[in-house]
Amino acid sequence: MNLRSCRTLGLMVAGLTALVLGPVRALSQEIRGVLDRPLDISRDGHMIDFILDKTILLVSIWFAVVLVALIWFIIRYRQREGHRRGHYFHGQNLPAIILQIAVGLLVFLTIDLQLDRLSMEHLEKTYYRYPPLEEALRVEIMPQQWAWNIRYAGPDDRFNTADDAVTLNDLRVPSGKPAIIQLKAKDVIHSLFLPNVRLKQDAIPGRVTQFWFEPVKTGRFEMVCAEHCGLNHYKMRGDFIVLEPDEFELWLKEAQRLSEIAFDPQDEDALWGWEWEERR
Repeated sequence: MNLRSCRTLGLMVAGLTALVLGPVRALSQEIRGVLDRPLDISRDGHMIDFILDKTILLVSIWFAVVLVALIWFIIRYRQREGHRRGHYFHGQNLPAIILQIAVGLLVFLTIDLQLDRLSMEHLEKTYYRYPPLEEALRVEIMPQQWAWNIRYAGPDDRFNTADDAVTLNDLRVPSGKPAIIQLKAKDVIHSLFLPNVRLKQDAIPGRVTQFWFEPVKTGRFEMVCAEHCGLNHYKMRGDFIVLEPDEFELWLKEAQRLSEIAFDPQDEDALWGWEWEERR
């Protein structure tokens, strides 16, 4: 083969390689984008990620153990002299029952119990320890089919008064400050999910629920409903925006001004707030 032929062949191979690798690379990037977790912007979200990673690790170990055991048994069985077709039974004899119980207990002790212990440690250490009210931003949210009604207390520090800031599908909080969210649904059960702080909390009619978080990064993110709440459940999306403290104060003052202008004491639907329930 002469030099010209080699060069031509090299160009053809390079072209085919680029033709194949281009879509493969694009597909791998798409898959990576789907599998990547949302950006964690909270102080404690890494604890949730740790539990997820631990779950994947423990389950993967057990999967590998079972796979190796299965392959080993298959090889050993086929190597036996005069091996016959497998004999199937319902696993109701005593040795099979003992084996099932032993494996079940082993899985429970090495996976479920470990994850439960780690989860309770994180809950007791962080998520159940609410910050003092004077150090936190308080927000009331009343979800309904199919929107998020959001209320901030005004200068009087009370909810459901004329000076409150009221928004729709627009939750804003300052960076570096804890935010306590209280929820009460208007109609059916909803669930507020903030993927970027790794938290989710049900909102129930007639009952106040709450959770808290502390964002440490600014940006525009998404809040969604994680509980199927009716035909238009897919519409329950809103903006979750983290601002610098100074920017947040400016926005809050403007939101209060606009809400005071729009306030109508005769509009019963607008008076949906509740007395803040200090809960621990």
